[in-house]
Amino acid sequence: MHSPGGRAEAVQSFVEMLRNKFQSVRFIVPNMAKSAATMLVLSGDEILLNNASELGPIDPQFIIPKGDGSRVTAPAQAIIDQFEKAQANISKDSKLLVPWLPILQQYGPSLYQEAQNAIALSKELVEQWLAKYMFKDDKDKTTKAKSIAGYLGDHNNFKSHAKRIGLQDITSIDALKYLKHTNMEKDIELNNRIWGLYHAISITFGMTPAFKMFESTEKRALIISLQVLEMPIQIPPKV
Repeated sequence: MHSPGGRAEAVQSFVEMLRNKFQSVRFIVPNMAKSAATMLVLSGDEILLNNASELGPIDPQFIIPKGDGSRVTAPAQAIIDQFEKAQANISKDSKLLVPWLPILQQYGPSLYQEAQNAIALSKELVEQWLAKYMFKDDKDKTTKAKSIAGYLGDHNNFKSHAKRIGLQDITSIDALKYLKHTNMEKDIELNNRIWGLYHAISITFGMTPAFKMFESTEKRALIISLQVLEMPIQIPPKV
């Protein structure tokens, strides 16, 4: 798994497809699985990592259009915190509505509730998957799943959606120490093979027209490539 993330709804579809086909699922993270990719990894029975691997917070992000046509990305929790701060300030002093108004006008009427719903969805899905798969035989599965999902889903624990959660964090942070994981560096041959495969795939996508690959255990592969077209540039004659 190597991904910067995506949408929780898409991850839900991936998990259902994988779990309908396979009884046991392990995720290998050679480099990074952030945001929604972290959610997907947490649906596995086990996670394989090394010291270069990193997971990330699962708090949702909103893309908000601005009046000048540009867009800004904002964490759902930051939107909630800002609304509640504005409400508290204005309730104490109505004159503060004037400086707050330009900020509040950028948000649609349902954004506050949408932000709350998005956070709840991310936490609920991860909590459900952890209890059902990784901790399925654990008598404390509900408590452990809730602790992990709650910690990773709280933006205020990280202050940044890009915050790194590495192997050392998993072993040292109380809320994460229950995650079933394996340090691949304890098996040098395994780690070298996975690291080599990761770089081979990265080079293939970075230096060839290939943008999708499907490979089977029968040594068969389907590679989908982009077709590069060269269009002549017509320079208008000088007048």
